[in-house]
Amino acid sequence: MTETDRQAQPSNRPKWHITIAIMIVIFEVISIVQTLQLPDSIRQQLTIIVNFQIVFGIIWSMVFLFALYFLLQRHPKAQRLTSWLVISFVGYRLLRLIVFVQADYDRQRLLFLSLFILLVCSVPIWKLLQPDRDSNHT
Repeated sequence: MTETDRQAQPSNRPKWHITIAIMIVIFEVISIVQTLQLPDSIRQQLTIIVNFQIVFGIIWSMVFLFALYFLLQRHPKAQRLTSWLVISFVGYRLLRLIVFVQADYDRQRLLFLSLFILLVCSVPIWKLLQPDRDSNHT
């Protein structure tokens, strides 16, 4: 697809993909800032978790910034890629919760959260696993 083809098409930018990518970048940046502002006494107790949060916050922010760039450029596979990234991000957050859970309340709700996330992600995953109809017509 040439640049003129992209400009001639009506705005088919997936607004929800763009919105979610922006929201995740903002969420991760805020999370990094909050982590960096923790008092030293807490940071010393949670060294691994703090470092983990900062490193993966930066990684996820950069990944979604690249996805956002491809979405804004109307790259043919950007929507599909972003959908997989969102599902991966949700899985990462759930896995992080499972690994670093400390409070009894959080431990008690892990099964519910896991099942709920699996249920919510099942339809998008199912749709993503369907053959890409756009690529068959080119």
